Amino acid sequence: MSPKALPESEQSVTSSTVDSYRSNQHPPLWLATKNGREDEVELQLSMDGWDKTMIDPDGRTALWWAVSIGKARLVELLLAKRKFNISDRPSGHFKLLHEAVLSKNIAITRLLLDQDGLDVNVRRKSRRGATPLHLATTQGLEEMVKLLLAHPGVDVNARDDSGGTPLHVAADKGSTKILVLLLARLGIDVNSQDRSNETPLHVAVRRGHIEIVKLLLARADIDLAPRKSPRSTPLYLAARNGHEDLVDVLLHTPGSETMLGHGQGSHRGSPLHAAAEHGHRSAVKLLLAHNDTDPGSRDEDDATPLHLAAERGHKGVVDELLTTPNIEAIVNLRDKDGQTPLHRAAIRGHDECVIALMDCADVNVQDQDLCTPLSIAVQEEHHKVVECLLKKPGILVHEPDQDQFTPLHIALDMRNESIVRQLLNGSGFGKTPKDIPRGLLSCATQTGNIPMLKLLLERLEPNVVAANINALDENEQTWLWSAAKRRDNGVMELLIAKDVVTLRLLVQKGEAILVGVLLEAGYNVDTRDHLGRSALHTATILGHFDIAKNLVSFGASVDCKDERGNTALRLAIKRKRCNIIDMLLESSADTTGVTTDEWLDSYDRKIPDAVHLEQEPSGKKTMSFIEAAVIPDTIRQMHNAPKTETRLILLANELPWTNGQLHPCIMPIRPNMLETSVSSPSRSGKVRFSVAIWFPAGFDKTNKNHFKVPDRGTCRITWSTSSTSNANDRAGRRSTDYFSMLSSGSIPKDGLDFFAQFLSHLREVWLQTCDLAEQHLTECRISQLKEEGNDRDLIFRLAQNARTWADLRKILKEQTKTAQNFASNYSSRYNGNQGSDEVDMLLSDFTTTIGGRLDALDQTVRDLLQLEFAWVSINDVHRSISIATSTKRLSWITFIFLPAMFTSSLFGMNVDILKDNPDWRWFFLAGSICLVSTICAWLIFKYCPIESWIEREVGQKIRRVAKVSVQVAAERKGLKEPQKLPS
Repeated sequence: MSPKALPESEQSVTSSTVDSYRSNQHPPLWLATKNGREDEVELQLSMDGWDKTMIDPDGRTALWWAVSIGKARLVELLLAKRKFNISDRPSGHFKLLHEAVLSKNIAITRLLLDQDGLDVNVRRKSRRGATPLHLATTQGLEEMVKLLLAHPGVDVNARDDSGGTPLHVAADKGSTKILVLLLARLGIDVNSQDRSNETPLHVAVRRGHIEIVKLLLARADIDLAPRKSPRSTPLYLAARNGHEDLVDVLLHTPGSETMLGHGQGSHRGSPLHAAAEHGHRSAVKLLLAHNDTDPGSRDEDDATPLHLAAERGHKGVVDELLTTPNIEAIVNLRDKDGQTPLHRAAIRGHDECVIALMDCADVNVQDQDLCTPLSIAVQEEHHKVVECLLKKPGILVHEPDQDQFTPLHIALDMRNESIVRQLLNGSGFGKTPKDIPRGLLSCATQTGNIPMLKLLLERLEPNVVAANINALDENEQTWLWSAAKRRDNGVMELLIAKDVVTLRLLVQKGEAILVGVLLEAGYNVDTRDHLGRSALHTATILGHFDIAKNLVSFGASVDCKDERGNTALRLAIKRKRCNIIDMLLESSADTTGVTTDEWLDSYDRKIPDAVHLEQEPSGKKTMSFIEAAVIPDTIRQMHNAPKTETRLILLANELPWTNGQLHPCIMPIRPNMLETSVSSPSRSGKVRFSVAIWFPAGFDKTNKNHFKVPDRGTCRITWSTSSTSNANDRAGRRSTDYFSMLSSGSIPKDGLDFFAQFLSHLREVWLQTCDLAEQHLTECRISQLKEEGNDRDLIFRLAQNARTWADLRKILKEQTKTAQNFASNYSSRYNGNQGSDEVDMLLSDFTTTIGGRLDALDQTVRDLLQLEFAWVSINDVHRSISIATSTKRLSWITFIFLPAMFTSSLFGMNVDILKDNPDWRWFFLAGSICLVSTICAWLIFKYCPIESWIEREVGQKIRRVAKVSVQVAAERKGLKEPQKLPS
């Protein structure tokens, strides 16, 4: 080592030391040695006290300096003095032997090795505690290694700080010649393991030194799979690093099968795992060619080589592994997480590996979290993998995981529109399970994912979409309800078109604010439920006035009817919702079908109060009531008030007519006749019309058995017309004030419509009368069946009923004729020849219907009469038969007892039975016996078929006797064939 290489501190110390010795004219021994001054060193050694200057201030001796600078002559001179400890080591510096080896000085190393007491295996404190042999091997100093190995005390198995021996170092450096030298040394441990449990063979394989590996494998004591090595075998390392030649060499080594199976179930796995994981296809191919290689071997995670290759995306290795026999049993093997190779390829997004595996792998297999490869690919957002998997026939797009999330759920939740489109357009989407669409739509609506929701609404079946949109969740709410609460206008806009229940539900719950939100969003306000009810119907039933008013303001139809024909107004009237009634009337609600009693009851008013309805030209209506006491004053004010609106007064009785407040008044009204009257035009051109009827007025009430027509009293209507300048009014006249006793509480359109209401009322009266008549005939039929023809008055009652039907038919004809004449005159004179056709159609139906009912009554009477005649005839026949039978029985009895009596008389005359004159009481006994005998004989003949038996048996005998008699007579006359008896 030259002085220039010394640090500055050392140079300063040296300079000061030299200056201190200048007075003696001789430098110190160590300095002379350091400078390589042999003559000066020899001179110093020849002088006394040289040993005092052999160590420099840092503790380095002159011998150390001689070794350091490589001066063998100086080393030899200094060693000759025997004053130096060859085992000393200056602080911070190498020992002498280490320094000699590092200096590559064979001569100095040999000099040191020849010294007694030298520790040839001394370890160096730096450089990992290497011995001189380690250093020589590391430096590749073949001659130095030979020199060291020649020393009898050298330990070839010495270890450095890492546990490595010189053989490890030679294997690591690829020093073939040195390795040969080491292997030639007796006692060399070729299987020694360093602290990493690697043998020299491991090191050589890891470094790829094939010659070293061959040399080591040539050793008979080489251990290919050391038991203490938990990490890997040499074959594993070769496969891991892709050293194909080493793999080939190791596989052809006897006992290589121990390396093939080593590592299964461990963290690193088998050699095949290592080659597959690092993508070394050639190594994989070599390993698979070996018979002892198991392509389905498992590592610590239960993963196969195919798992690792697929996870790392090594397409070539995957293809190679798929060529192995029985791959179908391997490709779907699961690791400890339940994942197959296809799962791992999908996780990493290796689409090429996914394509390779799809042909033989189960694409719908689930891991322990029930995730399919498609689910994982969607979750990791690997678009190409998703595209590849969707092309596989039989792929299940809707397979849920343990959280019941399908791939489409996951994509929706991640707001990945492109993957959602891929899934919706995939071949497997059409086979949608029943409960999957709801989850998908719910995910899109709850997250407010408008693009995804549009895609779902376009792709799913319309009926499926409608059913799920209108279904309720666990909170009894629809998705539209939730969107309304969030004020999510985008979602509401998409759902409103298919939702038909949310508005009704909100109305039922009284959610006025949310109802307003939906209406402002454009919800169809007239949507109906299964009963045909709109939201306005529901609000009316539940009495939600504010909601009903809001619905009407947004255009709800106030006149729509449910399945039972009820409008919102009728429902409000039935439930006495007065505020809703007033609101609906103001909104021009139709009052058709509402009766006077219903108006009174809805406002808790009673007869004889009158109902007052007004209708403005705009259609707005108002309702009020007139107490009975002020009815005359109200009518008088109506006459004097301007006629800007149409008014209808519903009266409970005919007092305003009889009192002269309504003119013209028809007095008196003829029973069962339709009366009409027209007043003369007033100065203002007003004309008043009256129609009245007293039907039915009651018929003959003296006979209490036939049908009695009830008396219903009178019914009147009156209306007025006035001239108008409005071109839209027909014939220049407009009907204004209507006064009515009808049950109908709706404002007429005009006079003829009012008259049609009257005729409809009359038709109902006729139908009720016919119903009563039919009921009477039904009672007659029941009575007839009970009496069985024994009611002698029934025929006369039925005849009287037939007369009643004739009277009713006459009345019907007269009423119809009067109505037709009035309608025709009114139409031509006051209605511009319009509207009479409607009345004519009503009268035609009136005549046809009532006439048919009367015909049916006539037919029923005829049927009852025929049945009664049949019953009477049957009864007479029964009585005749009974008399004839009794007469026949008496004849038999007389025939039986007359011979007995004659014989008794004969015996009585010849037997002296009365000589003792017996008591007269014996006569009763004999008479009783004869009477009982007669009765018993009569009963036997009545209930036993003795007569029939006698007629049958005796008759046959008589016919046989007669036939024989005829044959005998014929034979006597010589005839060949007997003649037939005369018929």
